[in-house]
Amino acid sequence: MYGDAANKLMLEAKRSSNLNEVPLYQHDLIKDIVQEMSDLNRDVEYLDEQQKIQDEEVEDIGEEERKVNQCQLFVTHLSMRRNKRCLLAYQKLRADKIDEFSWLNIDPVLSSETNRNSKKDTDAPTSPFGVTKLALDNLSHHEQEYFKRYQELVLDFKSMHF
Repeated sequence: MYGDAANKLMLEAKRSSNLNEVPLYQHDLIKDIVQEMSDLNRDVEYLDEQQKIQDEEVEDIGEEERKVNQCQLFVTHLSMRRNKRCLLAYQKLRADKIDEFSWLNIDPVLSSETNRNSKKDTDAPTSPFGVTKLALDNLSHHEQEYFKRYQELVLDFKSMHF
């Protein structure tokens, strides 16, 4: 059913919104949603073609068939928009978490370091907001680049104003 993958992504985002770290990036789910949007786009192109054919053959096509085609086209567009909104909301939530880490001066760690440190150091310092670490392995490549560049901007800003 259309929108199921986007719904799963939103449930994952809601579940992870209260966590103290950024969870693993959902590559497979994102890929499924993008594939679904591609399929929906093909459906839109087909329905547009059908509508053009119906417009050329005005006498042969009834008003009811035209309304059905318009309804299908409308619902397909709505599904695409919903998927897009869900993807953007997921990315925004993750970007906000990454921004929070940058402003709190929390250094990123690799997951192998996290496992070693958690065995040695159970009293790891936490920020006032309860955020303790940012696992770089949980971020996509683009999020890692975003984090590095955003952290540089924050450091420049803090050095100039504080």
